[in-house]
Amino acid sequence: MRRTLLALTGAAALGMTTASFAGVIFEDNFDSYADTAAMQVTWGSKGAGELTDAAALGGTGKAMSHPAGKVNSISLDNLKPTASEKIVLSGTFYDDAASNKRISVGLRNNANPLFEFGIYNDPVGYASRIVNFPGASPSWGLVEATQVKGWHTFNIEFSLDSIKIAFDINSDGEELIESATDLSGDEWANGFSELRLGGPSDYSSTGGGLLFDNIKLETVAVPEPASLALLGLGGLALLRRRK
Repeated sequence: MRRTLLALTGAAALGMTTASFAGVIFEDNFDSYADTAAMQVTWGSKGAGELTDAAALGGTGKAMSHPAGKVNSISLDNLKPTASEKIVLSGTFYDDAASNKRISVGLRNNANPLFEFGIYNDPVGYASRIVNFPGASPSWGLVEATQVKGWHTFNIEFSLDSIKIAFDINSDGEELIESATDLSGDEWANGFSELRLGGPSDYSSTGGGLLFDNIKLETVAVPEPASLALLGLGGLALLRRRK
């Protein structure tokens, strides 16, 4: 059974829109690395992330196993959404469902802006951290309180108007949790300068970490208003036909 939970800030809409094209900025399934040292050429050596076998835990190929603490990261060139393009961060992680974890995937420019999604212990569970975005700075917000053992998929969209999170527990489409936070619609003063895997703000995690895989960062076109109107008319026509 499919379960969809809506956790809204303001009047943000949650529908995932269809875009005409996408430009991949960074993508990593970790399979091309021979060992941890090779992975560190891309992700740096400051963090404690290690290359591991994802297949042993029901995944595919290799993944980064990270115990939290200092992050592994890649640099970005002031990446931010525009009126015509949104930024999309997606990937998977494996959670063993141990309690008292503090670990996340993050995008930030120091703390302005700062975004993280993963597991935290206040609030307890799967949570997001949103700080210093135009029109919004709610810090940590709960997405789902109950941790589930297994591989989970996340898809996060950043636009001028909102931050939307779609979290698929067990990566099977059966339990999709969605949340959204309204932004002001204004141009960002700063874009993201770093993609991070590890402890939020380098925090340690007494409950252990996560395995990260299939990390992808891309730009996606925002449909023109006329295109959205046509999509709406098409949907209405289908509803009438079904009646």
